Amino acid sequence: MSNSQQIKAVNHLLTNVSNNIATNHYLLVDWLRKNYRNGENWYKLSDPARQRLREWIGGINYTDFQKLVNLILNKLDLQDFESNRLCRRRDFWADYSNRFETGL
Repeated sequence: MSNSQQIKAVNHLLTNVSNNIATNHYLLVDWLRKNYRNGENWYKLSDPARQRLREWIGGINYTDFQKLVNLILNKLDLQDFESNRLCRRRDFWADYSNRFETGL
């Protein structure tokens, strides 16, 4: 596949595949991160494709973190201050991730 064909295919993939599907294909998202997040390939993507790549990378990282925190909260017998601390950190990172992605 030529470079221009690959860019076209990646643009199509990013703009036509839902975020929910992406969360189940972490190897694909990791490959996209390594090959398209930085460098010249990033600038070859369309604006909508770049936005979706940001969502896939940011969403997957935060979603994994959120699932881990919820699992810890549900499975471990934590003291109230420990549970509160985890919830505050989860909420902080949710807000931070949203601000980072929107450029605030």
